[in-house]
Amino acid sequence: MAETDPHADLHEQAATGQEDHPPVVIGDDDDWHTAIDKLNKTLTKRINDLRTDTDTFKKTVSTSVQALSNDLGTAKTAIQNNKESIEAQDGLIDEAKKAAAAAKTAADAAKAKADAVETNLSALTSDVRAFETRYAAHTHDVQITMHGETTGPKAGN
Repeated sequence: MAETDPHADLHEQAATGQEDHPPVVIGDDDDWHTAIDKLNKTLTKRINDLRTDTDTFKKTVSTSVQALSNDLGTAKTAIQNNKESIEAQDGLIDEAKKAAAAAKTAADAAKAKADAVETNLSALTSDVRAFETRYAAHTHDVQITMHGETTGPKAGN
């Protein structure tokens, strides 16, 4: 269903010229009663035409204003929906920022812990190597004394 643009009707009416009202021709033989009657008929027709034009113009303006009001209402609704959508997106972005900050904090903590483990492992490795070095160079003089007695075999064996 094709819609007509009420604003186009308004522009069309505004562009309509008034040349369709010819001047009143009063002849030289017309008496003043006839001349006044011609002027009266012409003026009455012109006034009625202006009233019709005014009524038509008012209706067209009213339709145009209603269309603008509807368009404004639609635009306001769209703006409100967009505003709510933007606010929702802002909320999601804030939550994502918070999650990213928490992830960064957790990653920093994990890195610090990994660094601490690495440092402790390095220190332990150094301690083990030092112990191995000391152990390899460490000797004790040992004196072993053995003393033993033997007995002969038992009878019956």
